[in-house]
Amino acid sequence: MKTFETIALEREGPILWLSLNRPERRNAMTFQMHEDLEDALQEAEESNEILVIILKGNGKCFCAGHDLYEVADDYLSGKFVMRPIKRARPPPHDVIREISKPVIAAVHGFVGPMGVHLAVACDLIIAAEGTVLSFEQMRAGGAGCNPLIPLMIGEKKTKEWQLLGKAMEAEELERRGLINKVVAPADLLAAAREWASEIATMPPQNVAANKAAINMVMNVIGARTLREIGHVYGSLGHGSAFDKAFFSMAKEQGLKAALAERDKTHGGREASGFNARKTKA
Repeated sequence: MKTFETIALEREGPILWLSLNRPERRNAMTFQMHEDLEDALQEAEESNEILVIILKGNGKCFCAGHDLYEVADDYLSGKFVMRPIKRARPPPHDVIREISKPVIAAVHGFVGPMGVHLAVACDLIIAAEGTVLSFEQMRAGGAGCNPLIPLMIGEKKTKEWQLLGKAMEAEELERRGLINKVVAPADLLAAAREWASEIATMPPQNVAANKAAINMVMNVIGARTLREIGHVYGSLGHGSAFDKAFFSMAKEQGLKAALAERDKTHGGREASGFNARKTKA
């Protein structure tokens, strides 16, 4: 397989381990990472040898969200608003849903907003104990909308999560059906490997047909349209005064200062649950 700038690939028999590989930036998503993920997923889709994909993050967390330094100019200029209309190819979370190969997300640590989009797109999610998933961009820097989530955990809990702009623990999301399984941090990769290995023993055409059929059921009740709405709404939700002040401060004083200013009226970052719990491996 090809090598990529922002992700790492490892074959283990019929399993492809696809790792977000910017640990120094907590795997924050760049536009280059979008392209690398899209290309790697399509390459895996075309391989007869790869039957299951495991998506994980190298380093301390799965994915902190978008790389806000990279997108600051984009958001401040207003270019981002037109991206869903001009998009030449689908984003990685749409590719994950559309390919025939099952994708298992193995998430740990902190999962920021874009990381939530990636994980929710996967067919199965296994999380390490203490993992937190955030929709903090509601406070500034984004629209905070993932229209598929109400179908999965219900309207009221989705509104609590997104409108309050806080983080939710993996254990609660397991109880509500968004996450399939929560395991000890030391067992995360083994648990993902066990499920992937079991799927790989099934007839590939049966697996592909079942994934497609379940997706079609979701599409009948509006999943594909909701995803398209989410792309447009997410773009149009940018450009507020809060947005501009946040990204201007991030550029001039650094992201930590901008986050501290943004979160101070909410009791600070710790009070909002954005930091993963310290757990023993």
